[in-house]
Amino acid sequence: MPPEELRRLLRALPFLPFRIHLDDNRVFEVRRPELVLLGRHVAVLGVPEAGADPHPYIERHETIRLLRVVRLEPLTSTEGARPRVAAIRSEVLRLRHAVPFRPFALQMENGQRVVIRHPESIAFRAGSPDGTGGSKDFYAISDGISLTGAFAAVTSIDLINPDEQTGGAVTRSDLLAHVRQRPFRPFRLIVSEGAAYDIRHPEQLMVLKDMAVVGLPSTEELDLLETVVEVDLFDVVRLEPLETPAGGQ
Repeated sequence: MPPEELRRLLRALPFLPFRIHLDDNRVFEVRRPELVLLGRHVAVLGVPEAGADPHPYIERHETIRLLRVVRLEPLTSTEGARPRVAAIRSEVLRLRHAVPFRPFALQMENGQRVVIRHPESIAFRAGSPDGTGGSKDFYAISDGISLTGAFAAVTSIDLINPDEQTGGAVTRSDLLAHVRQRPFRPFRLIVSEGAAYDIRHPEQLMVLKDMAVVGLPSTEELDLLETVVEVDLFDVVRLEPLETPAGGQ
């Protein structure tokens, strides 16, 4: 399969989840575009942890050859145990009632990050246990700012780790916020050894629990990756915006 077909699905707006079928009968579900790093002949696929609906961590990654892809199949909106809005609302409700409470963040499709540091900082109608009757929108106070949002616009839910709460180094949530912002803004990832990686497209970076997989672009075609490197999240010291040409990206 040519990489252009897969790239078209990954960059579609709005993004529509799909399945990748391989010639050995393996199937990978791509529910978010950052689950795929795309090269000329291979793709790196992120495999989410099981049973962590609706927005699991990427637990591991696998490399597949594009020649082995036999079919791309769209996922219908009705697939899964619950509609997406109900699943997200249910997960937010669970986190709000957790004992002990842990702060969490809602990543929005427009790049906004809604940080919930106290249970009373977010309000909505929960609805019934089967997911019906709940509100589609929420009201929140995020770091002193009052706002309203739609559950349908939530792209991920991330727990805030202790380092992030005290203003430590770059966190997993920081990287995810940069990758998921729309429109995407290129940035540079700098690690403690002095190495730096320019992230010019969202599918150039995959964020796992404790590390990031960075795709290094081909010299012939910058949109496709030649190889990947693994970076320990502990070693990421800062993120810097990249200048983009006028009219570019």
